[in-house]
Amino acid sequence: MDDWKERRERQIKKRVTMAVIAVALVLTGILVIVLRSGILRREGEIVLTQECESYRSEVEMVAEKYGMTPYVDLIMAVMMQESGGRSLDVMQCAEGVVNTLYPHVPNGITDPSYSIDCGIQELKYALEKVECKNPRDIEKIKIALQGYNFGIDGFLAFLQEKGDVRWTEEYAQEYARQASGEVLRDASDAETMGPWAYGDQYYPLHVLRFYKLSAQ
Repeated sequence: MDDWKERRERQIKKRVTMAVIAVALVLTGILVIVLRSGILRREGEIVLTQECESYRSEVEMVAEKYGMTPYVDLIMAVMMQESGGRSLDVMQCAEGVVNTLYPHVPNGITDPSYSIDCGIQELKYALEKVECKNPRDIEKIKIALQGYNFGIDGFLAFLQEKGDVRWTEEYAQEYARQASGEVLRDASDAETMGPWAYGDQYYPLHVLRFYKLSAQ
């Protein structure tokens, strides 16, 4: 009888140990996936990839040159949304008007430093066009961000014609509908970028996920 009890206790302990190991393996696997993605969550906040953070000092230097030091974190958020720091055209601004050295095609810039320089100038222009007051002027920042994605001159003119200069999903989608010639994009991309085949109609919301306003 005592032998049976001992065997039973050993079996229970073995099962408990195996269950603990299984849970640990699952948790380790989840952690590996998160780390490989390069994006970690800290207190509910999405933080930047290591690749993106590696450009911070250069962004700070170029931002200072253009009087954009208060907007460093916003610039970093744009970079994170555009490339996560994993493309040579880190700010994805090859198609912008500032770029005069590389082809005006997606990922056309092959020098990250030049991309940062162009991207900061593009964002500065957009912020100035909407008369953004400071890094906490989120409503103006939303317009500027959508302008970074769409082209600020056209989008701002569209809002001014509406007589309602503010960013909304509806305005972004209406502008994209017109700019696309009413061409719908593939359903697989519509949920994340909007229904119309032009730009990212949710771009400000996507960028602002990475904007650490509390750090300003």
